[in-house]
Amino acid sequence: GDDRAEPQRLAALYELAAMPGEPRQLPRRLRWGMGMTAGLLLGAGLDTFAWRNPYPDLRVFEADHPDTQGWKRERLAGREQPESLAFAPVDLEREPLLPALTAAGFDPDKRLSVSWLGVTPYLESTTVIETLEALAALPAGVEVVFDYGPPPQSLTGLLRAAYEMRAARVAAIREPWLSGFEPRNLIESLVQLGYEQ
Repeated sequence: GDDRAEPQRLAALYELAAMPGEPRQLPRRLRWGMGMTAGLLLGAGLDTFAWRNPYPDLRVFEADHPDTQGWKRERLAGREQPESLAFAPVDLEREPLLPALTAAGFDPDKRLSVSWLGVTPYLESTTVIETLEALAALPAGVEVVFDYGPPPQSLTGLLRAAYEMRAARVAAIREPWLSGFEPRNLIESLVQLGYEQ
């Protein structure tokens, strides 16, 4: 069938127990080996999937803050960059994602599969929603797998204590958590953007 007619797809992973930034391996690879030709690691950090990519037809785009991406590239200097990899430096709090992706060679007429793990808590909630809105508008469609944290006021007891302890830890290294989402409200927002769960 025509990919343009297929509804947007979303997989939202609610992970409080795992610290944002901890490695997660499985979700993005579920669809990347099934005919997808464009994959985006949004907030790639030190992920090295592009160097281990077993899918010859998959073009991997790594979008991350320019400082983080530059630091990573310095550490990988001397290693041959895979031909299937393209870097898209972007500060999502200051600039939109799609111009950076197209500047890196992304074709918006190709369906995109996005892995956005361990990143959204570090962004303002408006940035998260605006980025999801931009992705939902891609003409060929998009699948987005992402995780998010809850708003602290929704937690009680041990969950609240664990959250506050971790939040203090990341704030101490100048990487504070800036957003949290109530699952029901987030799902409503995503449905309004055209995603389906």
